Amino acid sequence: MYLNAEAIENQLPPNPLRLNKKRLFAADNLPKKWWYLSATLKCEVCHSFIMVKFLKITVINDNEGTKGLMNSWGWSALVESESWRMIFDAGPDPRILKNNSRTMGIDLNSISFGFMSHDHFDHSGGFAALAGLKVYVSDVSGYLKSVGIDQILVREPAKLADSIWSSGAMYNLSVIEHFAVINHKNFGNVMIVGCSHPGIDVMLERAEGIHGKIKMLLGGFHNPALSKMENVLKRCDTVLPSHCSGSKAKAMASTKSKYFEIRTGTTIAIDESGSLTHSYFVN
Repeated sequence: MYLNAEAIENQLPPNPLRLNKKRLFAADNLPKKWWYLSATLKCEVCHSFIMVKFLKITVINDNEGTKGLMNSWGWSALVESESWRMIFDAGPDPRILKNNSRTMGIDLNSISFGFMSHDHFDHSGGFAALAGLKVYVSDVSGYLKSVGIDQILVREPAKLADSIWSSGAMYNLSVIEHFAVINHKNFGNVMIVGCSHPGIDVMLERAEGIHGKIKMLLGGFHNPALSKMENVLKRCDTVLPSHCSGSKAKAMASTKSKYFEIRTGTTIAIDESGSLTHSYFVN
């Protein structure tokens, strides 16, 4: 299945950005400034739909381990709202996914759909445990096909379910990657990334152009230059580097944002009032 611009157009309410539809939907390789929208054209797309009132993110696998859980180099998180459950990436190994889900009380059969940020094995390998699942991808994966995943190709920004959006495909050399943004009614926008191969600052700029301010940003930042981290930290309240971000990015975030460590077994919860809490798995 393929989501194209015409199909996405039918999801959108009337708003000024429709005048710039070609820029919004087909600017994968255009200058970054085309993805930044002025305040007068602030996107109303996401805010015209139902926003979730509850959000919970459970890190199933990260490079950083926790006693009582398996882990390896890779990234996977379960993202839950009151109306859907999504697995964002699946880590490198189905055994890790199954073991940690079982240990943390996660029912893999209750997952509504998946999201694969990009087709690298440290993000895709675990999907072998989820045959038959519908997974949104930015590029068709031969591996996912081989393990029985139902792939839905998303090349342009698109709403996947209530309050959750794909950025559409972004490029860096041979890597095609997309990221997710969730609109929480009283907290604001939460952005989740896989490895940020196109550049975490460029990806944040696209997110802001579509959704406005990003309140919380987490995932792999791909060892960014400190100048890029500085830029990101000025624009987001809570910045949570994980996976491939590197120790320097984590150290910088720890001093300049509402930071806490992300590791295997971390749980982040945002309640109906918009209050954020976090906890760690204890064996």
